[in-house]
Amino acid sequence: MATKIFLSIPAMVASAFIGLVVIGSGSSNDSGGCCVHAFQPPAARPRRMYHRSIAMSSSSKLGMAPRYDTESQMWYVTDPETEGPEAGYNLLGSLYRAGPVPVIQRIFNPTSYEQAVLKYMAKEQCSRIEAMGNMDAYLESPNDWAYQKMCEREKGAAAKDYANANMEPKQIILSTIWAGVVVVFGYDLVTGVIEGRYGPGEGNTNTLFHGNLWSLPF
Repeated sequence: MATKIFLSIPAMVASAFIGLVVIGSGSSNDSGGCCVHAFQPPAARPRRMYHRSIAMSSSSKLGMAPRYDTESQMWYVTDPETEGPEAGYNLLGSLYRAGPVPVIQRIFNPTSYEQAVLKYMAKEQCSRIEAMGNMDAYLESPNDWAYQKMCEREKGAAAKDYANANMEPKQIILSTIWAGVVVVFGYDLVTGVIEGRYGPGEGNTNTLFHGNLWSLPF
């Protein structure tokens, strides 16, 4: 009896070993395969062409921006509908936004004003209205405009919207009233001096246009 048990031990061990091999090979298709796949590098994902889209959008913007002619040394619009004077605002818009100084510049020096606007559009890649708003603000107060831009660039200050500066309905009404008062007073002063209503008294030959202004008796 003991001899039979002793002889059956190698057979039991062999059958157990064969069973483990069979189980291991079967599980390799499931859990074992998962373990193998877990250590494999993930499949490469398709790379998104962000840089190409940015480059294409930038190139399209540059293509629509005003261009500089080296021969004439002048800036020219590439799309009159979006970059020409029709795309901006009139003299009244400059008056409301920044006062009379840019209006005077636009009347007496229109070429330089137009060239400055087109150059700003090409440099900042902005609309014509935004470029005109910045140019009007610069002409009205160059130091304040430069300081604002420095704060935006170096200190992270909020960008000032010069394109819509002083264009709120309440501000427009106040500016219109104030401008009307100035015009009426100026007209009355000029016509009064010319007609003699604000001229010198009797015996004083000095006038506003001849003699000492400070000696006028008014």
